[in-house]
Amino acid sequence: MVLIFFPKIAEHIQLWNTYHHQWFTYLNETKVVSAINKQQKVDVIKEDFKLCRKVFLAIGNESRQSIIAALMETTCTNGLRVGEITEKTHLSRPAVSHHLKILRDAGIITVREEGSKNFYFMDMKTNLGTLKNFMNHIDKFMEQYY
Repeated sequence: MVLIFFPKIAEHIQLWNTYHHQWFTYLNETKVVSAINKQQKVDVIKEDFKLCRKVFLAIGNESRQSIIAALMETTCTNGLRVGEITEKTHLSRPAVSHHLKILRDAGIITVREEGSKNFYFMDMKTNLGTLKNFMNHIDKFMEQYY
């Protein structure tokens, strides 16, 4: 009786081994694909860091943060002049001008010129949107991998 069932057992063992081989191959391929996808996402985040570098440096300064806050607090849709920002932040006029230049170079604020007058304002189309995208990429990455 054992001899009669032995070919069936051998067939089952062979099927079992084939199944396991295919399963482990699938798992290994999935890990490779997952690792590639993870690396691609890390590469995107590295690019985001490069794009946001000037923004990070600009918003890391307390004086520039107070200027950003002053621009965000205003109800004036035309922007603020240097003298108005000086009053709101209690910074000197030269300091405000210096920090405004850094914020403009970083693409955080925009200036509108009217003759010899400059009006500074926040515009959501600036590089702050890039910062938002960066944070979204980080958030999605963390949710998926941690």
